[in-house]
Amino acid sequence: MINSDPKYFKFPGFSGEDNWVNNSNKLTRLNLLLRRYYEEILQYSIKNIDFPDTRLMAKEGDLVETMKMCSLIVTLAVNHANKAEYIEKITNLSESSQKGLMSSIERLC
Repeated sequence: MINSDPKYFKFPGFSGEDNWVNNSNKLTRLNLLLRRYYEEILQYSIKNIDFPDTRLMAKEGDLVETMKMCSLIVTLAVNHANKAEYIEKITNLSESSQKGLMSSIERLC
């Protein structure tokens, strides 16, 4: 995401620490940045977007919540000004992977 818009996503990386509270805080910040980016830059209405529960992601490694975050990030990438770069990478994936990503993107658009 930093490659998508480095001015917007100034975000500290995750450390190797196994501290779910610290990671939850970072995921919450990322979630907030995504919400703002969708509204302000992409001009999407976020009222119907099911944003992930970052506490469940950090504390329990919840796969459903993690997939929600991944969907938000992939959708952002293919709707950004540099989308051609990301779309090209997606077209190099297997057909089933491409279909899965498209399904995920369509749910958010």
